[in-house]
Amino acid sequence: PGTQETLTDLLCFGSSEVQSMLVAGPDLHVSSMSTVTRQSLCQLLDAPHPMGKDWCMLAVQMGLIDKVPKLDVGAGSYSQTARLLDEWANDSISTIGKLVTALHSLGREDAADILLSGCSLYRITGPEHEMCGQEDRPDRPHNLG
Repeated sequence: PGTQETLTDLLCFGSSEVQSMLVAGPDLHVSSMSTVTRQSLCQLLDAPHPMGKDWCMLAVQMGLIDKVPKLDVGAGSYSQTARLLDEWANDSISTIGKLVTALHSLGREDAADILLSGCSLYRITGPEHEMCGQEDRPDRPHNLG
C-alpha cells in the first residue's frame, strides 16, 4: 500500500512552485467573478427587499455610502448592483471572500450562496502576481512560468 495523496498533491502535481501560485477562491479579486454569477447577484440585489437588504445596504456594508447617490441613477438599463461591484472592484483588496462576508453580515445568505456556488474554489496564477490584488484580473494574461 502506497502513500496518501493530499489535495495539494492533486492540484499542484506535488510542485511547490505551482503550490506557491495557488490562490484560494475567497482570496480572488471580485473581478474574477463569472458573468453568470454576477448577473444572478444583480438580479437578487437590484430587486427591492422587504427589509431593505438590497444593493444600497450592501454599499453601506462595504463602506461605499458616499457613492450611493452616484450609483442610484434609477432603474435604467444598467444594474445598480453592477455599478456597485464595478466601483468596489477599483480597490485591489476587493475579494470574493470580503463580498461573501458583507452579504452574510447583511443577512443575504441567498446572495452569498449564489456567489459561493458560482465562483472558483481556487486558481493557479502566474508567479508575477500578488495574492490579493491584480492576481486574477480577467484582463491580465495568465502565465504558469
